[in-house]
Amino acid sequence: MKNLLILIILSIGNQLFAQNQTANCKVLSEKLQGKYDGECKNRLANGEGTAKGKETYSGSFKEGLPHGKGKYVYENGSFYIGEFKNGLRHGEGEMHEYNKTSDKIEEGKLAKWKNDQFVEYILEKKYKVIQSLNTLSFNFDKPDETQEKVEIMLGTRSVLNGINVQLSSGDYYELGANKIVIQNCSFPLTVRLNYSAQKGISSSTSVRLDFELESKGHWKVNVNSQ
Repeated sequence: MKNLLILIILSIGNQLFAQNQTANCKVLSEKLQGKYDGECKNRLANGEGTAKGKETYSGSFKEGLPHGKGKYVYENGSFYIGEFKNGLRHGEGEMHEYNKTSDKIEEGKLAKWKNDQFVEYILEKKYKVIQSLNTLSFNFDKPDETQEKVEIMLGTRSVLNGINVQLSSGDYYELGANKIVIQNCSFPLTVRLNYSAQKGISSSTSVRLDFELESKGHWKVNVNSQ
């Protein structure tokens, strides 16, 4: 009984100490000053925490400032999710702006930031290979998002025959002996590609590559077989 009482007293003491640490913990960003709940070091927000003032931030802190990854909500409802450095947007993140006309928050795009300034958008090259058979290598690139089409280049080391393409949407045409162009498609797009490749006097090999392009844009896919 005595030991149990000691444990209870110690537990209460630890809770009060933690509450006191949070209460005395300072956030240096003026618009975040008000209430802070989280980790603390040398009386400054440090580690994971949430600060609520005129604006709100939840995520990683360092020496009283947002630093690392987190979510920052502005007074008008706009919010940023991404990386911070010394209280500023810095690194990769998405800015979701409030639109006064529609009275809605717009969808954000992944971008690079430096010292709270926008640098450039980052193209999301999201894809996955579902199945691969007798391919030496394949490469996926998306140079821009201004178009919605796919160009597939097949390696020319072999003679190609019986090219067959199955699509979840859109249509395609063959350009020359080793290029396929897909257009009028929507994303995510699933592509099932089959053909035979023959090098020299060797017997032909059946090649297959099934993949899904998850993010829209102008894709360039290179496939090399034997």
